[in-house]
Amino acid sequence: MDTDGGGWTILWATSGANNQQAATGDIQVLDGDPLNFEHYNRNRIFKALLSFVSAEGLVRRQSGDTWIKFDHVPFDESLTQVSKHAHFATNFTAADGTTAPGFVGFANYNIAGGGDFNLSMADGATCNGSTTMGVDHHSGNYYHLNCGCQRHYLYSYSNNVKDGDGNYNVNTALGSWTATNSCTSGEGTGLALYLAVR
Repeated sequence: MDTDGGGWTILWATSGANNQQAATGDIQVLDGDPLNFEHYNRNRIFKALLSFVSAEGLVRRQSGDTWIKFDHVPFDESLTQVSKHAHFATNFTAADGTTAPGFVGFANYNIAGGGDFNLSMADGATCNGSTTMGVDHHSGNYYHLNCGCQRHYLYSYSNNVKDGDGNYNVNTALGSWTATNSCTSGEGTGLALYLAVR
């Protein structure tokens, strides 16, 4: 497994199946093996604390054994507070060395249909206006999901049943970090992947 030098601590993993904790979920799921892309989740306090003592984040997916890293942590202390969201400017690097500026962000409310976690391009137009710090906030059902899933290196969209689980895909490629589904809201049709910090 190649993850840009190792030393990563995994905060969350999904197999891509339905009814799993979203990346911002708070319920501990510790019986899965995240290195095998089994469902795994640490609570919000753990995620915020590990982010506080880390400097960068990484998403690694099972399909294609590829990853994208970013030079900012995925979360801050507001993850543990009620009805919060945040955006952070960052620089992305794909496994093949391709780089681009953009934003990492999260929401812990207005996420019944997805939009809990995003990796996004630099600001630009979407099919419903334009993004500000990576997202257009066009829906209260999936707060950090852009219209048409546009401009996302990673998006969460699981709106067929509004139950707060996550379904993660890639709309926009960055080098070896290839696009998957341009914009799908199906339950249990997401990528197997994990989120880590170091």
